[in-house]
Amino acid sequence: MPPFAVLPRIMSSTSSTNFQSVDHETLRSWDGVFIIIPKVAHTNVIQVPEKVIGTLQIISKDKFGTYLEWLPWMDTLVTEDGSYSTQTNCTIFQTKDGSYRIPHVNIDIDDIKCFKIHGGESCPARLTFITNDGTSHATLELDEGAYQELIAYLQQRLLVERSAKDSHLCLVRDRRSRNTQPRRQPDLYDMPNQPPHFLQRLARNPVQSAFLGLSKVHSMLMTAVDTLAQPIEGDPSIEMSKTSDFQMPQLNVVQTTSNDDQDFEVISIKSPLELPPRRSVHRRSPLTASEWKSFFDSEGRISDEQASAVKDIIFKGGVELTIRKHVWKYLLGYYDWNSTMEEREGKRNRLSEEYHRMKIQWSTISSDQEKRFSIWRERKDLIEKDVHRTDRTHPFFEGKSTALKVMNEILLTYCMYNFDLGYVQGMSDLLTPLMLVMDGDEVDAFWTFNGLMERITHNFDMEKLMKELKDLSTVMKYLDPALKAYIDSNDPRLYFCFRWLLVQFKREFSFDDVMRLWEILWTGKPCKNFHLLFAYAILETEKNTLIENRFSSTEILRHINDLAMTIDLDKTLCLAEGIHQQLMGADELPTSIQKIIGLAPDVADGVRASLSSMDLKSGQYTPDRRTPSPSPNRYASSETSSPDIYSV
Repeated sequence: MPPFAVLPRIMSSTSSTNFQSVDHETLRSWDGVFIIIPKVAHTNVIQVPEKVIGTLQIISKDKFGTYLEWLPWMDTLVTEDGSYSTQTNCTIFQTKDGSYRIPHVNIDIDDIKCFKIHGGESCPARLTFITNDGTSHATLELDEGAYQELIAYLQQRLLVERSAKDSHLCLVRDRRSRNTQPRRQPDLYDMPNQPPHFLQRLARNPVQSAFLGLSKVHSMLMTAVDTLAQPIEGDPSIEMSKTSDFQMPQLNVVQTTSNDDQDFEVISIKSPLELPPRRSVHRRSPLTASEWKSFFDSEGRISDEQASAVKDIIFKGGVELTIRKHVWKYLLGYYDWNSTMEEREGKRNRLSEEYHRMKIQWSTISSDQEKRFSIWRERKDLIEKDVHRTDRTHPFFEGKSTALKVMNEILLTYCMYNFDLGYVQGMSDLLTPLMLVMDGDEVDAFWTFNGLMERITHNFDMEKLMKELKDLSTVMKYLDPALKAYIDSNDPRLYFCFRWLLVQFKREFSFDDVMRLWEILWTGKPCKNFHLLFAYAILETEKNTLIENRFSSTEILRHINDLAMTIDLDKTLCLAEGIHQQLMGADELPTSIQKIIGLAPDVADGVRASLSSMDLKSGQYTPDRRTPSPSPNRYASSETSSPDIYSV
């Protein structure tokens, strides 16, 4: 049972006073409202409850405005094995195994830009509020009565419309003056995907149902007007607000076709890329120890064909925790798939000797030498700085853990091993999961880290990383020109995706999820650059929120950063795989897309025609030996600088 199980409780007379002081007035109050706890980076270390109970109130604060506030019931947080401390915007719950954060809600109602409604027929209503700066606040879970009352109050204060494109998204179009009579929008009271038929609602409440239909027509007409409206040329007010008042593009978009003999592209007016319907795909359970064992022959080898089968299983489900340490050594090139047990033992001994030899090289640099060795001194200082701020909330790295010393030594040794590249911020983020999986073994962690770096060294070359962002933009251009046009009007270089690619989504998921994502990406299945399709899948999921709220570049960055620890990994993987199937099922793919996903133009048609690797009816993926599987690229390294990702 998680700490502080949710139990029935009678609010004490002092409970509500946590919200207010003498000059505050409580306008509304709902007990038994839950806050959804964001995932933490190390859910396998400390058991974190999905939600915490508390009280939600609407508070009128003199001279400050009206606020929506939530605080936990403090007496439910007191347990034998844990304690809590209250801070300005959160409560920290601490146990001997670690800690986690219980976020508070404190939102100026006039600052609400939109909110998302989650839930359904058998689930309580969940609301996620997004404010004008793009911040996504913690998700609230309310019973039906509280939900209806909260929506009614918001409609008194705000002009709210449900999005015509996304039934889960409600947009704040304007703020009401005190003398304005609110126009009730009944569709806001209905949960998305709720089962009652329109005629049933009409019989039960004809006035409400009529307004529901009219409001949806109104939303559709307003969306059409926004889409067709064109700015008046020369209007200075429009020129000053280009980033915030984006006009939706026409359906006919400019598409480019490559000229194979030239370095430029010929521009022509075409419809968006025609793709077959996106099929649902299914994932499977992780690779098990018994399955893993069955792939070895009597001498401990795994044949090339069997290695491909292993990767197919990993792509669809990941790897079981108990064998992850062994499987990762193969995926990262530490061991060869065709090697025998004896050969692997010999290789490990050689690599261990090499590691300790390099470690001696840097550890014997005297202080006098270091004074005249500025590059080494700068890298050493940067490593020490980053080590002490990387994953410090994880029990493995907290306090004065010996793991910090090991991390420092591995990174210094890598500088000696790859002196051209040296150390770049973000490498410490990539190393910590490897240290955990390798049980702190210094040699194994170093060489698997080296294998990972050989795959993604280009991430630490700004020119090559910008090329990846450009490829992501190209994918977006053909899959969703409207999303591409909107983002181009705000952040055409996709800087808000910089962190995703630099550290392979490490900051966006818990340790458990990022380990599974990494091993899936390392298979090279089902195509080259699958991580770009995965990144696009996240953006597609957030499309309506970004466009309908007209987020500026700053707001997009804030919103994308706030997605951390909230993204559904399995759902996004299924979406990305479905996108790949769509591309492979297209009659014709632009040359630029073929190059991104690893299809040579002269064989792309043949590969798609013989697409036995994809059963489009069932959405299942099975290995196709004819489909090229990319091998890790080795990139020449150069001394380069990159933004400080800790400040993002």
